Amino acid sequence: MGWLQGRAAGLCIPAVVTALVVVVAGCAPIERGGGEGQGGGELVESTPIAEEYDENAVFSWGYTVGASSMDPHRGSSGFDQNWLFPAYDRLIYMSPEGEPEPMLATDWTLSEDALAIDMNLREGVVFHDGTPLDADAVKMSLDRARTDPESNVAPLLATVESVEVTGPLGIRINLTEPNAALLPNLGDRAGMIISPTALQNPDLDRYPVGAGPYRVADYRDGDRVVYEKFEGYWDPEVQRTAGLEYRIMADDETRLNAIRAGEVHIGIVRESQIPSALDMGLNVLDGPRNSYYYFSVNAAMAPFDNPLVRRAVNHAINRVEIGDGILQGYCTPTVQPWPANSWAYDEELGDAVGAGEYGEHNPEMARQLLAEAGHPDGVTFDAIVANITGYVTIAEAVQAQLAEAGITMNIRQVEAAQANEAFMVEKTVPAAVLSYEPTMDESGPLVTHYLGDALGNPGGLTSPELDRLFNEQNSRISPEERAPVFHGIMAELMRLDMHEMVLCMRRRQEVFQPGLQGLNIYPTGARDYRGVAVPASLSGN
Repeated sequence: MGWLQGRAAGLCIPAVVTALVVVVAGCAPIERGGGEGQGGGELVESTPIAEEYDENAVFSWGYTVGASSMDPHRGSSGFDQNWLFPAYDRLIYMSPEGEPEPMLATDWTLSEDALAIDMNLREGVVFHDGTPLDADAVKMSLDRARTDPESNVAPLLATVESVEVTGPLGIRINLTEPNAALLPNLGDRAGMIISPTALQNPDLDRYPVGAGPYRVADYRDGDRVVYEKFEGYWDPEVQRTAGLEYRIMADDETRLNAIRAGEVHIGIVRESQIPSALDMGLNVLDGPRNSYYYFSVNAAMAPFDNPLVRRAVNHAINRVEIGDGILQGYCTPTVQPWPANSWAYDEELGDAVGAGEYGEHNPEMARQLLAEAGHPDGVTFDAIVANITGYVTIAEAVQAQLAEAGITMNIRQVEAAQANEAFMVEKTVPAAVLSYEPTMDESGPLVTHYLGDALGNPGGLTSPELDRLFNEQNSRISPEERAPVFHGIMAELMRLDMHEMVLCMRRRQEVFQPGLQGLNIYPTGARDYRGVAVPASLSGN
Protein backbone atom coordinates (compact mmCIF):
# COMPACT_ATOMS: atom_id res chain seq x y z
CA MET A 1 0.00 0.00 0.00
CA GLY A 2 3.08 2.23 -0.21
CA TRP A 3 2.56 5.69 1.21
CA LEU A 4 -0.45 4.60 3.25
CA GLN A 5 1.91 3.01 5.80
CA GLY A 6 2.96 5.44 8.52
CA ARG A 7 6.48 6.01 9.76
CA ALA A 8 7.06 5.74 13.49
CA ALA A 9 9.65 8.51 13.56
CA GLY A 10 9.10 11.64 15.63
CA LEU A 11 7.98 14.81 13.87
CA CYS A 12 10.31 17.78 13.93
CA ILE A 13 9.96 20.05 10.91
CA PRO A 14 12.65 22.72 10.43
CA ALA A 15 11.19 24.47 9.70
CA VAL A 16 -3.39 46.08 -7.71
CA VAL A 17 -5.57 45.92 -9.32
CA THR A 18 -8.72 48.05 -8.65
CA ALA A 19 -10.20 48.15 -12.11
CA LEU A 20 -10.32 45.96 -15.16
CA VAL A 21 -6.87 45.63 -16.71
CA VAL A 22 -6.59 45.75 -20.48
CA VAL A 23 -4.54 42.97 -22.04
CA VAL A 24 -1.62 44.41 -23.99
CA ALA A 25 -0.25 42.36 -26.85
CA GLY A 26 3.36 41.38 -26.38
CA CYS A 27 3.35 41.73 -22.59
CA ALA A 28 4.97 38.72 -20.92
CA PRO A 29 4.93 37.70 -17.27
CA ILE A 30 8.15 38.11 -15.32
CA GLU A 31 10.34 35.04 -15.16
CA ARG A 32 9.55 32.67 -12.28
CA GLY A 33 11.88 30.52 -10.23
CA GLY A 34 14.77 32.62 -9.02
CA GLY A 35 13.89 35.79 -10.91
CA GLU A 36 14.83 39.18 -9.50
CA GLY A 37 13.32 42.63 -9.48
CA GLN A 38 15.21 45.86 -10.02
CA GLY A 39 15.17 46.42 -6.29
CA GLY A 40 16.85 43.08 -5.58
CA GLY A 41 13.78 41.09 -4.57
CA GLU A 42 13.80 37.38 -5.38
CA LEU A 43 11.32 34.62 -6.24
CA VAL A 44 11.93 31.61 -3.99
CA GLU A 45 10.15 28.36 -3.14
CA SER A 46 11.42 28.06 0.44
CA THR A 47 13.71 29.68 3.01
CA PRO A 48 15.99 27.66 5.34
CA ILE A 49 16.35 27.97 9.09
CA ALA A 50 19.48 29.90 10.08
CA GLU A 51 21.46 29.39 13.25
CA GLU A 52 20.24 32.58 14.86
CA TYR A 53 16.73 33.94 15.24
CA ASP A 54 14.75 35.81 17.88
CA GLU A 55 12.76 33.39 20.06
CA ASN A 56 10.89 36.35 21.57
CA ALA A 57 9.64 37.58 18.19
CA VAL A 58 6.00 37.61 17.12
CA PHE A 59 5.55 36.38 13.56
CA SER A 60 2.92 38.35 11.61
CA TRP A 61 0.95 37.45 8.47
CA GLY A 62 -1.52 39.49 6.41
CA TYR A 63 -4.43 37.86 4.56
CA THR A 64 -7.53 38.92 2.70
CA VAL A 65 -10.20 37.21 4.82
CA GLY A 66 -10.59 35.73 8.25
CA ALA A 67 -11.85 32.27 9.08
CA SER A 68 -15.56 31.67 8.68
CA SER A 69 -15.23 29.78 11.98
CA MET A 70 -12.40 28.67 14.23
CA ASP A 71 -14.32 25.43 14.72
CA PRO A 72 -12.57 23.07 12.26
CA HIS A 73 -15.70 21.03 11.62
CA ARG A 74 -18.25 23.78 11.10
CA GLY A 75 -16.41 26.38 9.02
CA SER A 76 -17.66 26.90 5.48
CA SER A 77 -14.56 28.39 3.85
CA GLY A 78 -11.61 26.65 2.24
CA PHE A 79 -9.41 29.38 3.72
CA ASP A 80 -10.18 28.38 7.31
CA GLN A 81 -7.33 25.91 7.72
CA ASN A 82 -4.79 28.72 7.41
CA TRP A 83 -6.08 30.16 10.69
CA LEU A 84 -6.56 26.76 12.32
CA PHE A 85 -3.13 25.18 11.77
CA PRO A 86 -1.40 26.99 14.69
CA ALA A 87 -4.04 25.84 17.18
CA TYR A 88 -4.88 22.35 15.95
CA ASP A 89 -2.49 19.51 15.35
CA ARG A 90 -3.81 16.83 13.02
CA LEU A 91 -3.63 13.07 13.18
CA ILE A 92 -1.42 13.18 10.08
CA TYR A 93 1.01 15.86 8.96
CA MET A 94 1.18 16.41 5.21
CA SER A 95 4.74 17.57 4.58
CA PRO A 96 5.88 20.18 2.04
CA GLU A 97 6.82 17.21 -0.13
CA GLY A 98 3.21 15.98 -0.02
CA GLU A 99 4.03 12.93 2.11
CA PRO A 100 1.99 11.86 5.16
CA GLU A 101 4.10 11.99 8.32
CA PRO A 102 3.38 11.33 12.00
CA MET A 103 1.78 14.08 14.05
CA LEU A 104 -0.77 13.12 16.72
CA ALA A 105 -0.66 9.60 15.28
CA THR A 106 2.85 8.14 15.49
CA ASP A 107 2.17 5.29 13.06
CA TRP A 108 -0.67 3.59 11.22
CA THR A 109 -1.36 0.35 9.41
CA LEU A 110 -3.89 -0.39 6.68
CA SER A 111 -5.60 -3.76 6.75
CA GLU A 112 -5.14 -6.14 3.82
CA ASP A 113 -8.68 -5.47 2.57
CA ALA A 114 -8.13 -1.69 2.99
CA LEU A 115 -11.25 -1.48 5.17
CA ALA A 116 -9.57 -0.58 8.47
CA ILE A 117 -6.74 1.68 9.64
CA ASP A 118 -5.12 1.08 13.02
CA MET A 119 -3.44 4.11 14.54
CA ASN A 120 -1.18 4.55 17.54
CA LEU A 121 -1.36 7.96 19.18
CA ARG A 122 1.44 10.06 20.58
CA GLU A 123 1.98 9.74 24.33
CA GLY A 124 2.05 12.78 26.60
CA VAL A 125 0.07 15.20 24.39
CA VAL A 126 -2.25 17.65 26.15
CA PHE A 127 -4.84 20.07 24.81
CA HIS A 128 -4.67 23.79 25.49
CA ASP A 129 -7.14 23.39 28.39
CA GLY A 130 -4.94 20.76 30.04
CA THR A 131 -7.03 17.75 29.02
CA PRO A 132 -4.87 14.76 28.02
CA LEU A 133 -5.15 13.57 24.43
CA ASP A 134 -6.05 9.90 24.34
CA ALA A 135 -7.99 7.46 22.18
CA ASP A 136 -11.34 8.47 23.67
CA ALA A 137 -10.69 12.13 22.85
CA VAL A 138 -9.75 11.30 19.28
CA LYS A 139 -12.84 9.13 18.83
CA MET A 140 -15.12 11.91 20.15
CA SER A 141 -13.61 14.46 17.77
CA LEU A 142 -13.77 12.19 14.72
CA ASP A 143 -17.34 11.14 15.53
CA ARG A 144 -18.36 14.79 15.78
CA ALA A 145 -16.63 15.61 12.50
CA ARG A 146 -18.48 12.86 10.63
CA THR A 147 -21.93 12.91 12.30
CA ASP A 148 -22.58 16.48 13.47
CA PRO A 149 -25.41 17.90 11.31
CA GLU A 150 -23.49 21.17 11.15
CA SER A 151 -20.22 19.57 10.08
CA ASN A 152 -18.89 20.71 6.72
CA VAL A 153 -16.10 18.11 6.75
CA ALA A 154 -18.47 15.15 7.06
CA PRO A 155 -18.29 14.40 3.30
CA LEU A 156 -14.54 13.86 3.67
CA LEU A 157 -15.28 11.12 6.21
CA ALA A 158 -18.29 9.62 4.44
CA THR A 159 -16.65 6.20 4.12
CA VAL A 160 -15.89 5.97 7.86
CA GLU A 161 -18.31 3.44 9.34
CA SER A 162 -17.07 3.66 12.91
CA VAL A 163 -14.14 4.63 15.12
CA GLU A 164 -13.10 2.08 17.75
CA VAL A 165 -10.93 2.57 20.82
CA THR A 166 -8.42 -0.30 20.84
CA GLY A 167 -6.39 0.90 23.79
CA PRO A 168 -5.56 4.04 25.78
CA LEU A 169 -3.59 5.35 22.80
CA GLY A 170 -4.97 3.18 20.03
CA ILE A 171 -7.85 3.64 17.57
CA ARG A 172 -9.20 1.72 14.61
CA ILE A 173 -11.03 3.51 11.81
CA ASN A 174 -13.44 1.12 10.07
CA LEU A 175 -14.45 1.92 6.50
CA THR A 176 -17.43 0.93 4.40
CA GLU A 177 -15.14 0.79 1.38
CA PRO A 178 -11.49 1.59 0.62
CA ASN A 179 -10.75 5.30 0.53
CA ALA A 180 -7.38 6.48 -0.77
CA ALA A 181 -8.17 10.07 0.21
CA LEU A 182 -8.75 9.38 3.89
CA LEU A 183 -5.20 9.76 5.19
CA PRO A 184 -4.53 13.04 3.38
CA ASN A 185 -7.88 14.33 4.65
CA LEU A 186 -6.87 13.42 8.19
CA GLY A 187 -4.01 15.86 7.63
CA ASP A 188 -6.45 18.73 7.27
CA ARG A 189 -9.60 19.95 9.04
CA ALA A 190 -11.17 16.48 9.26
CA GLY A 191 -8.16 15.30 11.27
CA MET A 192 -7.93 18.29 13.61
CA ILE A 193 -8.63 16.98 17.11
CA ILE A 194 -10.68 19.14 19.48
CA SER A 195 -10.46 18.78 23.26
CA PRO A 196 -13.43 16.67 24.45
CA THR A 197 -14.07 19.13 27.28
CA ALA A 198 -14.43 21.99 24.78
CA LEU A 199 -16.81 20.42 22.27
CA GLN A 200 -19.76 22.28 23.77
CA ASN A 201 -17.96 25.58 24.32
CA PRO A 202 -20.20 28.39 23.01
CA ASP A 203 -17.14 30.31 21.80
CA LEU A 204 -15.38 27.42 20.04
CA ASP A 205 -15.97 29.25 16.77
CA ARG A 206 -13.64 32.01 18.00
CA TYR A 207 -11.41 30.39 20.61
CA PRO A 208 -10.24 26.95 19.45
CA VAL A 209 -9.09 24.34 21.95
CA GLY A 210 -6.69 22.04 20.18
CA ALA A 211 -3.27 20.48 20.75
CA GLY A 212 -1.27 22.72 18.42
CA PRO A 213 1.89 24.72 19.14
CA TYR A 214 0.01 28.00 19.69
CA ARG A 215 -3.28 28.89 21.30
CA VAL A 216 -5.54 31.84 20.60
CA ALA A 217 -5.01 34.62 23.12
CA ASP A 218 -7.13 37.29 21.42
CA TYR A 219 -9.74 37.06 18.68
CA ARG A 220 -10.78 40.37 17.14
CA ASP A 221 -13.51 39.79 14.62
CA GLY A 222 -12.71 41.29 11.22
CA ASP A 223 -9.29 42.48 12.37
CA ARG A 224 -6.82 39.87 13.67
CA VAL A 225 -6.16 36.72 15.66
CA VAL A 226 -3.34 36.78 18.21
CA TYR A 227 -1.71 33.47 19.17
CA GLU A 228 0.63 32.76 22.08
CA LYS A 229 3.09 29.89 22.48
CA PHE A 230 1.55 26.89 24.24
CA GLU A 231 4.09 25.89 26.86
CA GLY A 232 2.84 22.32 27.11
CA TYR A 233 3.35 21.51 23.44
CA TRP A 234 4.90 18.11 22.68
CA ASP A 235 7.38 19.36 20.03
CA PRO A 236 8.91 22.63 21.30
CA GLU A 237 11.57 22.64 18.56
CA VAL A 238 9.03 24.01 16.08
CA GLN A 239 7.98 26.84 18.41
CA ARG A 240 10.58 29.31 17.19
CA THR A 241 8.56 32.43 18.00
CA ALA A 242 6.83 33.62 21.15
CA GLY A 243 3.62 34.19 19.26
CA LEU A 244 1.83 34.79 15.99
CA GLU A 245 -0.39 37.59 14.77
CA TYR A 246 -2.61 36.91 11.77
CA ARG A 247 -4.20 40.06 10.40
CA ILE A 248 -7.15 40.58 8.06
CA MET A 249 -6.37 43.11 5.32
CA ALA A 250 -8.88 43.01 2.49
CA ASP A 251 -7.22 45.68 0.38
CA ASP A 252 -4.30 44.49 -1.73
CA GLU A 253 -2.32 47.74 -1.62
CA THR A 254 -2.77 47.99 2.15
CA ARG A 255 -1.24 44.54 2.60
CA LEU A 256 1.71 45.22 0.31
CA ASN A 257 2.43 48.56 1.97
CA ALA A 258 2.22 46.95 5.42
CA ILE A 259 4.86 44.39 4.42
CA ARG A 260 7.08 47.10 2.98
CA ALA A 261 6.75 49.16 6.16
CA GLY A 262 7.51 46.18 8.41
CA GLU A 263 4.04 46.04 9.97
CA VAL A 264 3.69 42.41 8.90
CA HIS A 265 6.37 39.93 7.87
CA ILE A 266 4.54 38.19 5.04
CA GLY A 267 1.24 38.46 3.22
CA ILE A 268 -0.70 37.26 0.21
CA VAL A 269 -0.48 39.42 -2.91
CA ARG A 270 -2.28 39.52 -6.22
CA GLU A 271 -0.49 38.42 -9.31
CA SER A 272 -0.28 41.94 -10.69
CA GLN A 273 1.59 43.15 -7.59
CA ILE A 274 4.56 40.81 -7.88
CA PRO A 275 6.75 43.03 -10.14
CA SER A 276 6.23 45.99 -7.80
CA ALA A 277 7.06 43.90 -4.74
CA LEU A 278 10.29 42.67 -6.30
CA ASP A 279 11.25 46.21 -7.26
CA MET A 280 10.70 47.22 -3.61
CA GLY A 281 13.38 44.71 -2.61
CA LEU A 282 10.87 42.29 -1.10
CA ASN A 283 11.03 38.57 -1.75
CA VAL A 284 8.19 36.46 -3.13
CA LEU A 285 7.37 32.91 -2.05
CA ASP A 286 6.24 31.43 -5.35
CA GLY A 287 5.25 27.94 -6.42
CA PRO A 288 2.47 25.77 -7.85
CA ARG A 289 -0.62 24.77 -5.90
CA ASN A 290 -4.01 23.22 -6.51
CA SER A 291 -6.08 26.37 -6.20
CA TYR A 292 -8.09 28.12 -8.85
CA TYR A 293 -10.43 31.01 -9.56
CA TYR A 294 -13.84 29.94 -10.81
CA PHE A 295 -17.22 31.18 -11.94
CA SER A 296 -20.07 29.07 -10.59
CA VAL A 297 -23.83 28.98 -11.06
CA ASN A 298 -26.73 27.35 -9.26
CA ALA A 299 -27.90 24.78 -11.80
CA ALA A 300 -31.31 24.57 -10.13
CA MET A 301 -32.07 28.27 -10.64
CA ALA A 302 -33.17 29.88 -13.90
CA PRO A 303 -31.63 30.51 -16.34
CA PHE A 304 -28.85 28.08 -15.38
CA ASP A 305 -31.15 25.09 -15.04
CA ASN A 306 -30.79 24.91 -18.83
CA PRO A 307 -27.48 23.26 -19.83
CA LEU A 308 -27.41 25.32 -23.05
CA VAL A 309 -27.23 28.50 -20.99
CA ARG A 310 -24.39 27.08 -18.91
CA ARG A 311 -22.57 26.12 -22.12
CA ALA A 312 -23.14 29.60 -23.53
CA VAL A 313 -21.60 31.21 -20.45
CA ASN A 314 -18.65 28.82 -20.66
CA HIS A 315 -17.91 29.92 -24.24
CA ALA A 316 -18.45 33.60 -23.46
CA ILE A 317 -15.67 33.52 -20.84
CA ASN A 318 -12.13 34.31 -22.03
CA ARG A 319 -9.85 32.38 -19.69
CA VAL A 320 -6.70 33.37 -21.57
CA GLU A 321 -7.44 37.05 -21.14
CA ILE A 322 -7.89 36.53 -17.40
CA GLY A 323 -4.95 34.21 -16.68
CA ASP A 324 -2.31 35.44 -19.11
CA GLY A 325 -3.42 39.06 -19.34
CA ILE A 326 -5.02 40.40 -16.19
CA LEU A 327 -3.11 38.04 -13.91
CA GLN A 328 0.12 38.40 -15.92
CA GLY A 329 0.73 34.70 -16.52
CA TYR A 330 0.61 33.77 -12.84
CA CYS A 331 -2.69 31.94 -13.27
CA THR A 332 -2.79 29.22 -15.93
CA PRO A 333 -5.93 29.30 -18.13
CA THR A 334 -7.58 25.88 -17.90
CA VAL A 335 -10.88 24.05 -17.54
CA GLN A 336 -9.51 21.34 -15.26
CA PRO A 337 -9.74 21.63 -11.45
CA TRP A 338 -6.28 20.08 -11.06
CA PRO A 339 -2.90 21.62 -11.97
CA ALA A 340 -0.76 20.16 -14.74
CA ASN A 341 1.68 18.68 -12.22
CA SER A 342 -1.07 16.62 -10.56
CA TRP A 343 -1.59 12.94 -11.35
CA ALA A 344 -5.31 13.69 -11.71
CA TYR A 345 -4.71 16.10 -14.60
CA ASP A 346 -5.73 14.68 -17.99
CA GLU A 347 -2.77 15.44 -20.26
CA GLU A 348 -4.65 14.33 -23.36
CA LEU A 349 -7.39 16.88 -22.66
CA GLY A 350 -4.90 19.56 -21.64
CA ASP A 351 -6.08 22.99 -20.57
CA ALA A 352 -8.74 22.88 -23.34
CA VAL A 353 -8.99 26.64 -23.91
CA GLY A 354 -8.12 26.68 -27.61
CA ALA A 355 -10.26 26.78 -30.74
CA GLY A 356 -12.72 23.89 -30.92
CA GLU A 357 -12.06 22.86 -27.32
CA TYR A 358 -14.35 22.74 -24.31
CA GLY A 359 -13.18 26.08 -22.93
CA GLU A 360 -12.95 27.93 -26.25
CA HIS A 361 -13.75 31.63 -26.05
CA ASN A 362 -16.42 32.13 -28.72
CA PRO A 363 -19.01 34.88 -28.11
CA GLU A 364 -20.83 34.12 -31.35
CA MET A 365 -21.27 30.49 -30.38
CA ALA A 366 -22.52 31.69 -26.98
CA ARG A 367 -25.19 33.83 -28.67
CA GLN A 368 -26.31 30.89 -30.80
CA LEU A 369 -26.58 28.64 -27.74
CA LEU A 370 -28.66 31.26 -25.94
CA ALA A 371 -31.00 31.46 -28.91
CA GLU A 372 -31.36 27.67 -28.90
CA ALA A 373 -32.17 27.86 -25.20
CA GLY A 374 -34.98 30.32 -25.89
CA HIS A 375 -33.09 33.49 -24.95
CA PRO A 376 -32.36 35.26 -28.27
CA ASP A 377 -32.11 38.59 -26.43
CA GLY A 378 -29.70 37.25 -23.84
CA VAL A 379 -30.09 36.69 -20.10
CA THR A 380 -29.63 38.84 -17.00
CA PHE A 381 -28.61 37.65 -13.54
CA ASP A 382 -26.88 38.67 -10.31
CA ALA A 383 -23.49 37.33 -9.26
CA ILE A 384 -21.98 37.67 -5.82
CA VAL A 385 -18.30 38.38 -5.18
CA ALA A 386 -16.20 39.10 -2.10
CA ASN A 387 -15.30 42.77 -1.75
CA ILE A 388 -11.60 42.01 -2.21
CA THR A 389 -9.86 43.88 -4.99
CA GLY A 390 -8.48 40.82 -6.76
CA TYR A 391 -11.82 39.04 -6.84
CA VAL A 392 -13.68 42.14 -7.93
CA THR A 393 -11.20 42.59 -10.78
CA ILE A 394 -11.84 39.06 -12.04
CA ALA A 395 -15.60 39.48 -11.65
CA GLU A 396 -15.47 42.69 -13.68
CA ALA A 397 -13.49 40.90 -16.37
CA VAL A 398 -16.08 38.10 -16.55
CA GLN A 399 -18.84 40.70 -16.61
CA ALA A 400 -17.29 42.45 -19.61
CA GLN A 401 -16.70 39.17 -21.45
CA LEU A 402 -20.26 37.98 -20.92
CA ALA A 403 -21.59 41.31 -22.17
CA GLU A 404 -19.96 40.62 -25.55
CA ALA A 405 -22.27 37.63 -25.88
CA GLY A 406 -25.41 39.49 -24.80
CA ILE A 407 -25.29 38.29 -21.20
CA THR A 408 -25.80 40.85 -18.44
CA MET A 409 -24.20 40.03 -15.09
CA ASN A 410 -24.90 42.39 -12.20
CA ILE A 411 -22.15 42.25 -9.58
CA ARG A 412 -23.02 42.29 -5.88
CA GLN A 413 -20.05 42.90 -3.59
CA VAL A 414 -20.27 41.56 -0.03
CA GLU A 415 -17.96 40.56 2.80
CA ALA A 416 -15.98 37.42 1.96
CA ALA A 417 -17.76 35.16 4.45
CA GLN A 418 -21.15 36.35 3.18
CA ALA A 419 -20.28 35.39 -0.41
CA ASN A 420 -19.93 31.69 0.44
CA GLU A 421 -22.93 31.80 2.74
CA ALA A 422 -25.27 33.44 0.23
CA PHE A 423 -24.30 31.26 -2.72
CA MET A 424 -23.62 27.87 -1.13
CA VAL A 425 -25.72 27.78 2.04
CA GLU A 426 -28.63 30.18 1.70
CA LYS A 427 -28.74 29.71 -2.09
CA THR A 428 -30.14 33.19 -2.61
CA VAL A 429 -28.04 34.17 -5.64
CA PRO A 430 -27.69 32.28 -8.93
CA ALA A 431 -23.97 32.88 -9.54
CA ALA A 432 -20.68 33.72 -7.86
CA VAL A 433 -17.02 34.43 -8.59
CA LEU A 434 -14.92 32.62 -6.01
CA SER A 435 -11.72 30.62 -5.60
CA TYR A 436 -11.10 27.04 -4.56
CA GLU A 437 -8.70 26.34 -1.71
CA PRO A 438 -7.73 22.67 -1.79
CA THR A 439 -8.00 19.83 0.65
CA MET A 440 -5.11 17.39 0.98
CA ASP A 441 -6.26 15.01 -1.77
CA GLU A 442 -7.12 15.43 -5.45
CA SER A 443 -10.68 14.33 -4.69
CA GLY A 444 -11.16 17.64 -2.85
CA PRO A 445 -12.81 19.54 -5.72
CA LEU A 446 -15.23 16.65 -6.22
CA VAL A 447 -16.22 16.27 -2.57
CA THR A 448 -16.57 19.98 -1.88
CA HIS A 449 -17.71 21.37 -5.26
CA TYR A 450 -18.85 18.86 -7.87
CA LEU A 451 -20.72 15.94 -6.31
CA GLY A 452 -24.47 16.30 -6.02
CA ASP A 453 -24.39 16.90 -2.26
CA ALA A 454 -21.28 19.09 -2.27
CA LEU A 455 -21.48 22.42 -0.48
CA GLY A 456 -20.15 24.16 -3.59
CA ASN A 457 -22.88 22.64 -5.78
CA PRO A 458 -25.98 24.46 -4.52
CA GLY A 459 -28.09 23.26 -7.44
CA GLY A 460 -27.21 19.61 -6.87
CA LEU A 461 -26.16 18.99 -10.50
CA THR A 462 -24.98 15.38 -10.79
CA SER A 463 -25.46 12.10 -12.62
CA PRO A 464 -25.39 8.38 -11.76
CA GLU A 465 -22.22 8.08 -13.84
CA LEU A 466 -20.46 10.78 -11.83
CA ASP A 467 -21.37 9.01 -8.59
CA ARG A 468 -20.21 5.68 -9.99
CA LEU A 469 -16.86 7.06 -11.08
CA PHE A 470 -16.31 8.81 -7.78
CA ASN A 471 -16.95 5.59 -5.88
CA GLU A 472 -14.63 3.73 -8.22
CA GLN A 473 -11.70 6.11 -7.67
CA ASN A 474 -12.33 5.92 -3.93
CA SER A 475 -11.77 2.18 -4.02
CA ARG A 476 -8.40 2.47 -5.74
CA ILE A 477 -5.34 3.24 -3.66
CA SER A 478 -2.44 4.38 -5.81
CA PRO A 479 -2.41 7.51 -7.99
CA GLU A 480 -1.60 5.32 -10.99
CA GLU A 481 -4.82 3.37 -10.43
CA ARG A 482 -6.93 6.44 -9.73
CA ALA A 483 -5.74 8.67 -12.59
CA PRO A 484 -7.74 7.02 -15.44
CA VAL A 485 -10.90 7.23 -13.35
CA PHE A 486 -10.29 10.93 -12.70
CA HIS A 487 -9.96 11.46 -16.44
CA GLY A 488 -13.37 9.81 -16.83
CA ILE A 489 -14.76 12.10 -14.14
CA MET A 490 -13.50 15.14 -16.04
CA ALA A 491 -15.19 13.88 -19.21
CA GLU A 492 -18.46 13.42 -17.34
CA LEU A 493 -18.28 16.91 -15.82
CA MET A 494 -17.88 18.37 -19.30
CA ARG A 495 -20.78 16.26 -20.61
CA LEU A 496 -22.95 17.72 -17.86
CA ASP A 497 -21.96 21.29 -18.78
CA MET A 498 -20.65 21.66 -15.28
CA HIS A 499 -22.00 24.37 -12.99
CA GLU A 500 -18.52 25.38 -11.84
CA MET A 501 -16.31 26.78 -14.56
CA VAL A 502 -12.63 26.89 -13.72
CA LEU A 503 -11.03 30.12 -14.96
CA CYS A 504 -7.36 29.60 -14.22
CA MET A 505 -5.06 27.64 -11.92
CA ARG A 506 -3.35 29.85 -9.37
CA ARG A 507 0.14 29.80 -7.88
CA ARG A 508 1.05 30.22 -4.24
CA GLN A 509 2.45 33.74 -3.97
CA GLU A 510 3.23 35.68 -0.85
CA VAL A 511 5.49 38.68 -0.42
CA PHE A 512 7.79 38.61 2.58
CA GLN A 513 10.60 40.55 4.16
CA PRO A 514 14.04 39.13 3.29
CA GLY A 515 15.50 37.23 6.22
CA LEU A 516 12.31 35.41 7.25
CA GLN A 517 13.13 31.75 7.89
CA GLY A 518 11.38 28.39 7.63
CA LEU A 519 8.94 29.19 4.81
CA ASN A 520 7.72 26.34 2.62
CA ILE A 521 5.24 25.79 -0.16
CA TYR A 522 2.87 22.88 0.38
CA PRO A 523 1.39 21.00 -2.60
CA THR A 524 -2.10 22.08 -1.58
CA GLY A 525 -1.08 25.71 -1.21
CA ALA A 526 -1.95 25.61 2.48
CA ARG A 527 -0.32 28.34 4.55
CA ASP A 528 1.14 26.37 7.41
CA TYR A 529 3.87 28.36 9.14
CA ARG A 530 4.94 25.52 11.41
CA GLY A 531 8.51 26.19 12.56
CA VAL A 532 8.80 29.67 11.07
CA ALA A 533 11.51 31.88 12.57
CA VAL A 534 12.07 35.65 12.66
CA PRO A 535 15.59 37.11 12.80
CA ALA A 536 16.38 39.87 15.27
CA SER A 537 16.62 42.34 12.39
CA LEU A 538 12.89 41.87 11.71
CA SER A 539 11.56 41.29 15.23
CA GLY A 540 11.55 44.86 16.51
CA ASN A 541 12.89 43.66 19.87
